[in-house]
Amino acid sequence: MGRIVEGFRPEIVRLQRELAAEWNGPVDRSDRWWQWKLSDGQPPPTIHTLVDDVGEPVGYMRHCLRLTEPWGTDIDVTDFWARDEQAASALHRFIGDFSSFADQVRFRPGVLAPLPSLVLRLPHHALRGTSWYPWMLRLIDVRAALSLRGWPSEARGRLELEVYDGTQEERVVLEVAHGRGVAKQGGSGRVRVSIGMLACWYSGALNAIASLARVGVSGGPNEIEFMSGLAAGTPWLPDAF
Repeated sequence: MGRIVEGFRPEIVRLQRELAAEWNGPVDRSDRWWQWKLSDGQPPPTIHTLVDDVGEPVGYMRHCLRLTEPWGTDIDVTDFWARDEQAASALHRFIGDFSSFADQVRFRPGVLAPLPSLVLRLPHHALRGTSWYPWMLRLIDVRAALSLRGWPSEARGRLELEVYDGTQEERVVLEVAHGRGVAKQGGSGRVRVSIGMLACWYSGALNAIASLARVGVSGGPNEIEFMSGLAAGTPWLPDAF
């Protein structure tokens, strides 16, 4: 599928933003982010872009080479985006071509979306997963956070939350439709949740009704069911900052 070209292409900025909008977790990258990351490291990382038959990017990867002891080279993949499985497969075949001199290919934590099929196309390498980058999400402005987050496009409904943090309480009404949310002050506070548990739910870590009830989120069964479905998914934070 298509061909691999080396070097940064401005079109991949648009591609990354388009693909990131489909997932829960990617950080919104500013122009400054790209300038910073493209000059990060010595030597700077290399970008390879997969383009289709008309030259439009359908995927790209950013990687650098790491010298190993006593000799040899490993590949560190620090950014990986693919429009579909076919594009991902083409990029992985490209990575696999380095197997003659690279002992290991490392995908930095958070680089790959939670799709196991993405890492099963490297026949020359054994697959091993590790994690070392724990992170904490804190909601500073509840209404802004709920309004800016993306929501399932098929979801329609309303949540009346009472959010507490041990010293104060805030009542917020969240209305969701067409993949967007609008949060305003007020409401009855029918669903009561701590600010910490709200952050866990917001990230997608609490996506089962039993989990919500177990950690002390209280409310009617209809509200809890709706709340559970809204944030279903796996937390994913691909960008370090």
